[in-house]
Amino acid sequence: NADSGSSVGLMQINRVNHDWLSKELGITDFFDPEQNVKAGTYMLRQLFEKYEDAGMVLMAYNMGESGARKLWNKGVYTTDYAESVFQQADIYNQEIAERMDENAQM
Repeated sequence: NADSGSSVGLMQINRVNHDWLSKELGITDFFDPEQNVKAGTYMLRQLFEKYEDAGMVLMAYNMGESGARKLWNKGVYTTDYAESVFQQADIYNQEIAERMDENAQM
């Protein structure tokens, strides 16, 4: 039930995106975890197709493309948000590798 005012749900989908995502994906409830993650991953996929660089994708997802573009024009290609996502991904990847090692030893 996360609601920051402008964004809602697990993936904090900004309300400016709700209308087109509802039409495109049939989303009816952005607070529903399954629908929210579907919308967020759809947006991320589109951004990856457009920008390819993970840092730029995360910036555009977090700030909107126009907000990110303003920083890119100043030569800024990462933010604290993007770095925190990368750090968390590293933690998850390490945990996955450790679990795979444990399972392989069984």
